Amino acid sequence: MRFKLRPGSVSNSLLEWIHWDQPVRAMNMNSIRYFRFALILIVTATPVHAQESDMPGSRDYPDLSRVTGSYIAGYDRKQFDQGHFITEMGGYTPSVAQPEGKRTRILYIGQQDHTTRQILRNYKVAFGGLGDFEEIWSCVGADCHNNMANGVIWEKSNRIPVSFRNAATMYSLGGNYRDPVYLYGKVIKDDSLLHVSMFSVFMVTGGLTGIRNRPFIHVEILEIEDFEPTLTFVSADEMLGEIERTGSVALYGIRFALDSADLAPESLETIMEIAKALETNPELKVFVVGHTDSQGAYEYNLKLSARRAEAVVSSLVSDHQVASERLRAVGVGPVAPLSVNDSEKGRQLNRRVEIVAQ
Repeated sequence: MRFKLRPGSVSNSLLEWIHWDQPVRAMNMNSIRYFRFALILIVTATPVHAQESDMPGSRDYPDLSRVTGSYIAGYDRKQFDQGHFITEMGGYTPSVAQPEGKRTRILYIGQQDHTTRQILRNYKVAFGGLGDFEEIWSCVGADCHNNMANGVIWEKSNRIPVSFRNAATMYSLGGNYRDPVYLYGKVIKDDSLLHVSMFSVFMVTGGLTGIRNRPFIHVEILEIEDFEPTLTFVSADEMLGEIERTGSVALYGIRFALDSADLAPESLETIMEIAKALETNPELKVFVVGHTDSQGAYEYNLKLSARRAEAVVSSLVSDHQVASERLRAVGVGPVAPLSVNDSEKGRQLNRRVEIVAQ
């Protein structure tokens, strides 16, 4: 019997043809062992990813550049889906934002000389290139919990189709990878609100995937269309005019750290305008009212809104010398919404600080 391997069927570089003139039944054990050994050499000498081309049907997100030299090994895009963004990693139980909209997820494989910290810096710039980028939460190295990869990013219900083998177990052992980084933020782009995130680790052993000593880069983008950005800056004169007309003014330029009453630096401009308004009208006394959306526990949101209102009052008194008797902090949590809470657009309108005439 003549047995042959077609040229190129396994590896032309090592062996093109094998001829055996004896029938298979006459093959001795040494011949069988030799043949098996030859096949093992051929197969194991062939690189797993000899051609690093993008996964068929995949593409970059528009206007978002990939890291130079990386290729797409996983891809999923849905017209409507629920996103999965980490807002805090407290032990094994993360806090996760789950907005709904067009969802795109991409897994890139980078080059050996890429570090995850470099990748993190690159994506901060890249997300900023999409529009007005606001960072919500990030972590580097030990600050990223060791359960983030397998328990959150690659949790069973959150996986995407990939072009390589054994993807289900790639993060099952912590020793497979090192140097995790994560970034989550929001981008206002034209009339859309984008939730964006990037997670990257350096795969050391590669587990059973066959890919090792390379960074894996997970990118997720959730797009909410027809989003109307709320005016964030209101001048002192505009505040006084609105209070005179309606008795109150809603302010969206006062922002806080996530789940915190710590004022974000960009809030100081709006607080200064409140102080100017109170200086212009020295007879005016106001309630400073904190509002939240309905996500999370009611009691928690009620207390959080009160602490945020108190932080604004404290800044007005200590930084701008406004008399404390002219101010009263009130927190009402989610009980006075301006819109429904079942959409990101509505929740954005509900998260605010109001100045109300006493």
